[in-house]
Amino acid sequence: MAAMAAVLERTEKVTIRRASDADRDAIFDLIHTFARAGEMLPVPLDGISIERFWVAAVDGAVVGCGALWFWEDGTVEIRSLAVAAHLAGRGIGKMLVRQLALESQAALPKGVMPQLFALTLKPTFFIKVGFDVVPRGRFTAKERGDCATCPFHAHCREIAVLWNGHDPATLTVRDF
Repeated sequence: MAAMAAVLERTEKVTIRRASDADRDAIFDLIHTFARAGEMLPVPLDGISIERFWVAAVDGAVVGCGALWFWEDGTVEIRSLAVAAHLAGRGIGKMLVRQLALESQAALPKGVMPQLFALTLKPTFFIKVGFDVVPRGRFTAKERGDCATCPFHAHCREIAVLWNGHDPATLTVRDF
């Protein structure tokens, strides 16, 4: 892990790409590192829909991930956003959010901005990259879907954030 941090510092070459089946275990490991710490919800290995995921890689190793879920009411959710802890604060999460925002926008008619949201335990990160905190009840499809069956529903700690509508192509990567 320390070697990977040194590689990033030296080359700063991060590739954002669609996930492949070969990435499933790495995605699972990233998510469950944070899930075990109580910082995100767990996802079973067979519950990782590879076609929904994008990954961040350094020298071929997956160091970050994030997925999109398109709800029937037209909202789009960023899910399972994670970056290896030893690389936090280097812009990788922002790169993933930018790609996910662009992908959600590409799925809609030209000029229509997505109602892109996330439920998170780290709202400060999302605010830094262009989201605003909103009432969680605003996302009724999510509430009727995942939230209704979530074991943490009665004691949910997640904060809802909504993309503030600026063009995701204007997001630049910088340390914050």
